[in-house]
Amino acid sequence: MKTFAIWNLKGGIGKTTTAVNLAYSLVEDGKKVLLIDMDQQGNASSMMRRYNLNQRSITEALEGRCSVLSAIKKTWIPELSIIPADIRVRTLLPQCHLAGEKKKLTQYDYCIIDCPPAAGMITREAVQAANQVIIPVPATRWGCEGLDMVSDLIEEMSYRTERKILFTMFKNNAQSRKQIQTILESYQIPAYETAITRTEDAISAENMRKPIARCRKHSQAAADYRELAKEVMEDAKVK
Repeated sequence: MKTFAIWNLKGGIGKTTTAVNLAYSLVEDGKKVLLIDMDQQGNASSMMRRYNLNQRSITEALEGRCSVLSAIKKTWIPELSIIPADIRVRTLLPQCHLAGEKKKLTQYDYCIIDCPPAAGMITREAVQAANQVIIPVPATRWGCEGLDMVSDLIEEMSYRTERKILFTMFKNNAQSRKQIQTILESYQIPAYETAITRTEDAISAENMRKPIARCRKHSQAAADYRELAKEVMEDAKVK
């Protein structure tokens, strides 16, 4: 099983949207996927209709109060399971480590982790468990703010974990393309070739709390996430 953590210190840049839509696109390609929600806001859990304070969650699993296997919940999407978050995850003091626990999850092809927009112990658990951290970066003038810090923190948390930029909120115009080129020239961090287009369909899907392809199958954003999934699968082959 290959593990990809989605993380940036910024909010509102497509982190959870990427986690959910990448997981869904991998399932569309015939893969069995586990989504782990480690963000206390629980938006990924809500989209999978699994946000419930009375159920077992990632908090209980990492505190050692239940097994990681017993925290897994089925979702309304076949072949996509989730370990949900709850608000208690923000004060979590891990007694078990996700890097070790994930060895029990052999039934999955991929694990996608939605990290909180913070640099605490929860994020450290995710980064150390991941083969790669995907850093969503808006293709805007201020998109790269804090990117150096994020990259340095990933290396500090786990020097073995790869880092890769995913450009989000892309507009098919000269300004967005110029911004991407500027970031690529300024930072020594590889990037996915696919950039995620910001469309009205994507906004509508977020409001409906569903993957974009589930609402607008032929949307450009849905096509972008399918291309991203292909790149992720290629990356997984060489690790």
